[in-house]
Amino acid sequence: MLQYRQRGFTLIELVVTLMLVSILAVTVAPRFFGSNAFQASITRDALITQVRAAQQARMAGQMCQVQVNGSQFILSGDCAAEAYPLDNTQVILRRSGGDLSSFSFSFDRDGSPNGQCSASGCRIEIIAGDSAELCIEAEGYAHDC
Repeated sequence: MLQYRQRGFTLIELVVTLMLVSILAVTVAPRFFGSNAFQASITRDALITQVRAAQQARMAGQMCQVQVNGSQFILSGDCAAEAYPLDNTQVILRRSGGDLSSFSFSFDRDGSPNGQCSASGCRIEIIAGDSAELCIEAEGYAHDC
């Protein structure tokens, strides 16, 4: 009696594997290989760092202000820092009276926000491929939303 040894994969196994790889390639790969895949999160984290630095400096008695315009955000005043460029990124202050793409705010000596980020807190949206949000509570707690 002849015995046949099977080697390799069946046609069905190959087709199913190719379909799964294709689905992953279409859905996941652009997220990892896109130029702006993580830009919104990176910008949000940098902005949180600058906001917290301005808040701590103000609570230590320095005058600091966070300024955002269409091309950069920067700390000004006693705690001036190097500007963070906003290449292909939008930063928008969301508020009930209308959205702003150029804005500034500071903190009082207790760490609560002043200026265009009012005493009731504010929400800042960062858009770059994906979007991310930064919330500053009325008490001054800055975090991702």
